[in-house]
Amino acid sequence: MSPVESALIDYNVHVYRYKNLIYVATFKCASTYYTTLFQSNGWVRVHWEGINWAEDHVFGFLIDPVVRYVKALSEDYFNEEDSDFSQFLLDYLEKASTRSTLLTFHSIPLCVSLKDYVNKIDWIPIDPTFNHHSLLLTFLDQHNVSISHYGDTVDNHFGSAHKKELEKKIFNIFNSKKKHISYDLLLSEDIELFESVKSTINPRGFAWDQISWLRNKNG
Repeated sequence: MSPVESALIDYNVHVYRYKNLIYVATFKCASTYYTTLFQSNGWVRVHWEGINWAEDHVFGFLIDPVVRYVKALSEDYFNEEDSDFSQFLLDYLEKASTRSTLLTFHSIPLCVSLKDYVNKIDWIPIDPTFNHHSLLLTFLDQHNVSISHYGDTVDNHFGSAHKKELEKKIFNIFNSKKKHISYDLLLSEDIELFESVKSTINPRGFAWDQISWLRNKNG
């Protein structure tokens, strides 16, 4: 990876360390909550280049890439103060979503921003079929690390009613279309990664070595 690419990752992807554990805070994947939770428990932010991939155990959370994309659009483009612009964008999505793509700071696909590093991170899926926080605690337990503080400094980052309504409208636009060629191309690798994590992780394992997507993927 070139110095420029590394600097871009360091700027756009925040990482936090506790001993030999590294948390990669991926946007729109509960990153505000977990960043503040970990910081409240002694984790510190470090530079991307400070990761020792041979010694550190690097992990992060993944959410459905389409869900992540929609949440990112509502975060970056829509706001309550500029309703006219919000309506313009909704109209644009309605008319042009099958042949053009809106890309925002929060919605850059992980396989684009992190490249091959996505295959070196022990991903935990945020999905209704898994209890991602329970999986996290099992992961931490294997490393003898605990979360003891859930105090006022932890930001749950609940979305506003306005933002949730916008997300619903954008989802409805996507679901009403039969083809999303540009979006399918944009998100295809992230979707493949997310499906691989969901199908490979073993939530019935007793210890993280049995559960881990990364370990099970690599045999």
